[in-house]
Amino acid sequence: MNRHRRRRGTPCGCPLARDRESKEFRGWAGWQKLPVEPEIEQAISIPAPSLILYLFQSSLANRASEAVIIIKICIRNIRKLVNFRTKIPLKRFLITATIAVVGLPAVSYGGRYLSRPPHTPLQKQLFQGITYKREFRSKPRPFMIHVVTIDLTAPGIVVLVTPAKPSGKYETVAITTSEFISNFKLQLAINGSYFYPFHSNGAFDYYPHRGDPVNVIGQAISNGIPYSPSQPGVGVLCFSADNRAQIRKESCEKGTAQALAGMEIFVRGGKPALPGNINSHNELYPRTAVATDQRGEKMWLVVIDGRQPDYSEGVTMSELTDIVMELGAHTALNLDGGGSTALVAAGFWGPHSLNAPIHTRIPMRQRPVANHLGFYAPPAF
Repeated sequence: MNRHRRRRGTPCGCPLARDRESKEFRGWAGWQKLPVEPEIEQAISIPAPSLILYLFQSSLANRASEAVIIIKICIRNIRKLVNFRTKIPLKRFLITATIAVVGLPAVSYGGRYLSRPPHTPLQKQLFQGITYKREFRSKPRPFMIHVVTIDLTAPGIVVLVTPAKPSGKYETVAITTSEFISNFKLQLAINGSYFYPFHSNGAFDYYPHRGDPVNVIGQAISNGIPYSPSQPGVGVLCFSADNRAQIRKESCEKGTAQALAGMEIFVRGGKPALPGNINSHNELYPRTAVATDQRGEKMWLVVIDGRQPDYSEGVTMSELTDIVMELGAHTALNLDGGGSTALVAAGFWGPHSLNAPIHTRIPMRQRPVANHLGFYAPPAF
């Protein structure tokens, strides 16, 4: 019997043994000094098909360095087995590993492009008191408009702002809009306030990730409990206990049930109120905004996709103002936009994006954000 035959329980027959004291791995012919994380230890001990799935998930989850370490360890030990004249399909493994690390993420990336909402117009009732409209405009550039109209007087409509989740000196932790819907069993939600700390330098270098602690910029109230103070010049959307909405300059009245800060109020009294001294207003961005009628009984959620050439390139604040005024809004507030922009609805198979979010230049990828504005609503039929 060939004493150098492949050992079971390791990917591709890699005969790896673990030094329980040093947490390192060794090969067939001596120690291979390469410390690894517990997740990688677990991955190296699983069969080859599961390893391929792990490598694929690692690449999508921005853990490419882990995948590379696993491949290097397996290749190193396979080469040692080849020296013992053992029949190991090294070429097949290398091809499979390459497909897993490079090919499958590329297919997934292309699939995200194909899963974006089409340019065809659409209007439908999502839930009782909630209707959705999608519109594509080609001038002055291509951009997608998503508008949700909500009747706050409709039976069963309940508003929820993401509750606080303190973590040290931080007010809450970041989650995606889809996670917000899942966690609280909501029917509809959009992203909310600006927040910090934040940076986005690339697909592998950004903050926050899911569960990272963050602070909200401006006032935030959830279920009557305030957890972020008001700030000068930061507008806020306020909801009373009887579901009336009001956009105020900095802070809500006492007894407010839910509140979500944005930034500038760009429509006031049905007229443009956009400050003219902010350079970013002239730049093309994905945008998220909320607007109300004069009585506070009707509101609109307005989302514009952007940063996606030939599909939707975004709008300026002036263009956003025109779009909101076309709806007949009395007051409008600009929320966090860019890669944070997301509009999500609950569905039979779980939450799904109504718009085309883009985070770290990856389409249909949602950014984890500090808070959200969500709605409970009865089914449409």
